[in-house]
Amino acid sequence: ILKIAVMVETYRALDRPPNVEETKLLTETMTLGGNFTANLLLRDVIGGGDAYQGVENLTLSMRYLGLVNTFMATPYDEEVLPPTIVTPANSRTDVNSRPDPYMQTTARDMGLLLEMIYQCSRGGGTLMVAYPGAFTSEECQQMLDMMADNRIGGLFEDGLPEGTRLAHKHGWISDTELTDFTVGDAGIVFTPGGDYVLVAFLSSPHWIEWDYANPLMANIATATYNYFNR
Repeated sequence: ILKIAVMVETYRALDRPPNVEETKLLTETMTLGGNFTANLLLRDVIGGGDAYQGVENLTLSMRYLGLVNTFMATPYDEEVLPPTIVTPANSRTDVNSRPDPYMQTTARDMGLLLEMIYQCSRGGGTLMVAYPGAFTSEECQQMLDMMADNRIGGLFEDGLPEGTRLAHKHGWISDTELTDFTVGDAGIVFTPGGDYVLVAFLSSPHWIEWDYANPLMANIATATYNYFNR
């Protein structure tokens, strides 16, 4: 799901529309969940040739936008032990989901970032204010279109009426010695009763069965849709 931030930072780093190769990397990152393609964007676009500079730039940008619980300590699939990054969320003592030390976010942070993309696609909002000239409404609409092409046949999709437009990114982390198993979905739902952002994460110290996670996420999507379309 943090690839939403990778997508946003790619557009911010470019001073022109993405070329054919960059568009291909973005599409594969957002619809196929490609870690390799995300790393190429972090290295070649966001980091100016250095993937570690790319993750640092992304983290600093998220903080500048007020998303203080979102960071990347390393590019994807790195095996080196990452530096310890302290955030308000991972400092809490009342709950501990053993978050991934390599990269973290929260439902609130991703929800706010999605809202920024949505507002930008309509010509305003935080992205345009924070980074004047870095984003156009057309570029932010391209981001939404890319996420709308992410069709997985499950999670939020299963809980929405057929034909409902959903611009989203899903993701999961397998349980390891360092982190709990996590599955999540984050998106913007376009409905007759109004458009809204929906983000949910499920976390467990044990393997989360798809037959449990999928209907639960679908039920969340259904309940939210019904609330806004009563």
